[in-house]
Amino acid sequence: MPTANGPMHNLVVVENGVIDRLIANEAFRSAFPYLASLVQSRPAPARPGCRRCLKKQRTALNSYREFKSYLAAMTPQDKIRFKEFLDCKQVRVIHVNAANRILDRTF
Repeated sequence: MPTANGPMHNLVVVENGVIDRLIANEAFRSAFPYLASLVQSRPAPARPGCRRCLKKQRTALNSYREFKSYLAAMTPQDKIRFKEFLDCKQVRVIHVNAANRILDRTF
């Protein structure tokens, strides 16, 4: 996230916690509204045996996966804007594709 005078980061790994912080940031939501709309708020941990809780948790995890997949597939201009927003030189996205393969993208 943008810093006033702090040093630029070499690498930022986009994980669920980073996504939560980005979604909570008003500047990010206005700069990337299509990304902000992908992620719902993280639900409370599922109670054992509660199917409704498990379904909410599964839906949230799917929206994080969708966010990461979309991030990896952004246009080069959007990737540059995203890196400028995070104030970093490189961004790493580790996500699962539709064939359940783990992909590691660094841009």
